[in-house]
Amino acid sequence: MSISAVIPCYNAAPWLRAAIESAFRQSRPAAEVIVVDDGSTDASRTIASEYPVRILEMPTNRGHATARNLALREATHDIVAWLDADDYWDPHHCAVVVPLLEAHPTAAVAFSAVRQLGDVTGVWSMPTACQEPAFLFWECFATTIVPAMSAITRRQPALEIGAFREELRVAPDFDFWLRLSLKHPFVWTQQATSNYRRHAHQISSDPLAQLCSTYHARALVAAETEQAGDAALARRMRDRARDLLDDELANAWWAADMTTLRALLALADNCGFESAEIRKVRRLSRLPAGLVRGWRALQRAMRRGALSGIAATSTRSRSAPPRPPRRRPR
Repeated sequence: MSISAVIPCYNAAPWLRAAIESAFRQSRPAAEVIVVDDGSTDASRTIASEYPVRILEMPTNRGHATARNLALREATHDIVAWLDADDYWDPHHCAVVVPLLEAHPTAAVAFSAVRQLGDVTGVWSMPTACQEPAFLFWECFATTIVPAMSAITRRQPALEIGAFREELRVAPDFDFWLRLSLKHPFVWTQQATSNYRRHAHQISSDPLAQLCSTYHARALVAAETEQAGDAALARRMRDRARDLLDDELANAWWAADMTTLRALLALADNCGFESAEIRKVRRLSRLPAGLVRGWRALQRAMRRGALSGIAATSTRSRSAPPRPPRRRPR
């Protein structure tokens, strides 16, 4: 199988050389390396021109979903290996991951574990080893399980689902893997073959924006599933999304994070994920943030035994708002 390595790039001059050089150092080389300059205003275009890569240019910044789609359309090979411009591969990355697709013709996606570097460290990997290709839709529905910088996909299935959804400027990969996982099995290895830089300049450094984008993606996929005629599956998706949102709301409430709480409530409105639990939290969200933080500080002090004169058989006072119930994941 011949490989097209794709590097979308927007103002990534500090890291771009390392990404490109890691693509050229592969023990199983790519047949082409494509750099998509997404309207960069720094030296990214000049740096890319120092290497024998195909450069695709967009006159203005359109987002990495649009950049990836351009490369996907222009790629001349059946296997596409994705690499963000601020990350880099180990020399054996393609030699380890591409054979997973060769060994399993039904799989549309193969990926490996990644090392996280910078602001966050540690290895990001699947919790279990892959025995055979697996449908991972509900796993992808719950969270991002495919690291974009380690993923290798078959080009045709990616085009058949409509590629990346360009209106999602944040976390379009979550939506992409979700839609692919609905139709195709994935394979993976727990071996780390890629390196993921975590820093303040990347889009994923805004966790609330990331979180909101995942719920928009879930709502879109549920609506499309219902339009395709599978109302029962769409209903299961919406129920699962509400369960996840209930947990997020409970976490925000008990952390007294009113900014996140109110953003999630607005999200519930926009995505149609209303429930009795969400309506209860909506009433509680009208309390002043200072009152909530003070009450939570009092609870923490009571748990630490700082208020020794109070016999705290419960950490909740009579006037304390009830904790929103949390459902067990399905």
